[in-house]
Amino acid sequence: NARKSRSIVHKDSTGKIIEYNLKISFDLTATESISRKKVLSKTFSLDDNYKASDLYTDTLNREKKIINELAETIATQILTDLSLAYGEK
Repeated sequence: NARKSRSIVHKDSTGKIIEYNLKISFDLTATESISRKKVLSKTFSLDDNYKASDLYTDTLNREKKIINELAETIATQILTDLSLAYGEK
Protein backbone atom coordinates (compact mmCIF):
# COMPACT_ATOMS: atom_id res chain seq x y z
CA ASN A 1 0.00 0.00 0.00
CA ALA A 2 1.42 3.40 -0.97
CA ARG A 3 0.40 6.87 0.12
CA LYS A 4 1.41 10.37 -0.89
CA SER A 5 0.54 13.56 0.94
CA ARG A 6 1.44 17.14 0.19
CA SER A 7 1.17 19.95 2.69
CA ILE A 8 1.96 23.64 2.67
CA VAL A 9 5.07 24.59 4.64
CA HIS A 10 5.31 28.35 4.02
CA LYS A 11 3.10 31.12 2.65
CA ASP A 12 4.09 34.72 2.10
CA SER A 13 2.21 37.67 3.60
CA THR A 14 -0.24 37.70 0.68
CA GLY A 15 -1.11 34.03 1.15
CA LYS A 16 0.88 32.81 -1.84
CA ILE A 17 2.37 29.36 -1.29
CA ILE A 18 6.16 29.43 -1.18
CA GLU A 19 7.06 25.89 -0.11
CA TYR A 20 5.46 22.45 0.07
CA ASN A 21 6.27 19.28 1.99
CA LEU A 22 5.77 15.95 0.25
CA LYS A 23 5.58 12.68 2.19
CA ILE A 24 5.39 9.22 0.71
CA SER A 25 4.82 6.02 2.64
CA PHE A 26 4.84 2.37 1.66
CA ASP A 27 3.37 -0.42 3.79
CA LEU A 28 5.13 -3.71 3.15
CA THR A 29 4.33 -7.19 4.39
CA ALA A 30 6.53 -10.02 3.17
CA THR A 31 5.50 -13.63 3.79
CA GLU A 32 7.14 -16.93 2.99
CA SER A 33 5.43 -18.62 0.07
CA ILE A 34 5.24 -22.10 1.60
CA SER A 35 4.68 -21.59 5.33
CA ARG A 36 2.87 -18.25 4.98
CA LYS A 37 4.97 -17.04 7.90
CA LYS A 38 5.31 -13.26 8.06
CA VAL A 39 8.96 -12.39 7.45
CA LEU A 40 8.75 -8.60 7.43
CA SER A 41 6.03 -6.07 8.16
CA LYS A 42 7.08 -2.45 8.06
CA THR A 43 6.06 1.03 6.95
CA PHE A 44 8.68 2.98 5.03
CA SER A 45 8.21 6.77 5.01
CA LEU A 46 10.23 9.71 3.79
CA ASP A 47 9.48 13.37 3.20
CA ASP A 48 11.12 16.39 1.63
CA ASN A 49 10.36 20.05 0.98
CA TYR A 50 10.32 21.81 -2.36
CA LYS A 51 9.80 25.39 -3.46
CA ALA A 52 6.72 26.46 -5.35
CA SER A 53 7.36 28.14 -8.69
CA ASP A 54 5.57 30.97 -10.43
CA LEU A 55 4.73 28.48 -13.18
CA TYR A 56 2.46 25.67 -12.01
CA THR A 57 4.10 23.18 -14.39
CA ASP A 58 7.49 23.90 -12.81
CA THR A 59 6.00 23.20 -9.38
CA LEU A 60 4.57 19.90 -10.66
CA ASN A 61 7.92 18.96 -12.19
CA ARG A 62 9.66 19.65 -8.87
CA GLU A 63 7.09 17.48 -7.11
CA LYS A 64 7.59 14.62 -9.60
CA LYS A 65 11.36 14.84 -9.11
CA ILE A 66 10.97 14.65 -5.32
CA ILE A 67 8.58 11.68 -5.65
CA ASN A 68 11.10 9.81 -7.81
CA GLU A 69 13.98 10.55 -5.44
CA LEU A 70 12.01 9.50 -2.35
CA ALA A 71 10.70 6.36 -4.07
CA GLU A 72 14.23 5.34 -5.09
CA THR A 73 15.51 5.80 -1.55
CA ILE A 74 12.61 3.81 -0.10
CA ALA A 75 13.09 1.07 -2.70
CA THR A 76 16.71 0.75 -1.57
CA GLN A 77 15.59 0.57 2.07
CA ILE A 78 13.03 -2.12 1.21
CA LEU A 79 15.60 -4.21 -0.66
CA THR A 80 18.05 -3.90 2.23
CA ASP A 81 15.43 -4.92 4.80
CA LEU A 82 14.24 -7.84 2.67
CA SER A 83 17.82 -9.03 2.20
CA LEU A 84 18.37 -8.88 5.95
CA ALA A 85 15.06 -10.60 6.71
CA TYR A 86 15.61 -13.44 4.27
CA GLY A 87 19.31 -13.65 5.05
CA GLU A 88 18.56 -14.41 8.71
CA LYS A 89 16.86 -17.68 7.80
